[in-house]
Amino acid sequence: MLERVRSLEVRRLWYGQFDVTLGVTSVLPLDGLMRVRRWLDALTRFDAGGDYGVFASLLSQDGVPKDKAKCLEEAAFLERTLNVRDAARKIGTLLPELDKPLRGASGLFRHRLRGHLRWAQEQPLSRQQRELAYQYLHRGDFVRAAIFGWEACASRALEEQDLSTLRGHKERKEAIDRFGKNLDRTRRSGFDSLRALRNALAHGDPSGWERIRAAQKEPDKLASTLEMALRDFFG
Repeated sequence: MLERVRSLEVRRLWYGQFDVTLGVTSVLPLDGLMRVRRWLDALTRFDAGGDYGVFASLLSQDGVPKDKAKCLEEAAFLERTLNVRDAARKIGTLLPELDKPLRGASGLFRHRLRGHLRWAQEQPLSRQQRELAYQYLHRGDFVRAAIFGWEACASRALEEQDLSTLRGHKERKEAIDRFGKNLDRTRRSGFDSLRALRNALAHGDPSGWERIRAAQKEPDKLASTLEMALRDFFG
């Protein structure tokens, strides 16, 4: 309560109960419980917003080198600017630390954290972006889910044409459009839906598709439309 309401930093926590019969007080440190609570709070914030940076200070307090823990803050920034490649590299720098025994509360939660970061070990890029799309979809962050879903689709289009290193905007767009025209009916439906969802949600413009406009009015319908588009394209 003091940390949230008064913006104080609580460094130590003790519990004491005065024994009137003996005239002495037994005092117990509760630092361990406080750190467990901080980890639970960090996991709650991560589940809500997907910010890896909330774990950085907790890990460094329990023995992870500060430069390695800071990689989580840097990865969070890079992912939010859609730089998935570099975000995955930053996370990859930290992951070996989570394979080691850690002291304190971090030792209890390191496997849970590693599970949240598993997407960074996927290959190629389209699989990383697809996993992020599903993560944001499950959080109810439909804008990011749509953006990562379409980026995953576009990356797969280039990968299947051996053009994954293509950087020029015009050439990239032409290659993606060419790929879309040659898809079977199901994958083409997912391809077109992901593009339409991304444009409608990222730009805030009404979609030209009645189905997309209807989905935008109800969270459950939007979630199922996004999930179906991902499933249709990626299988």
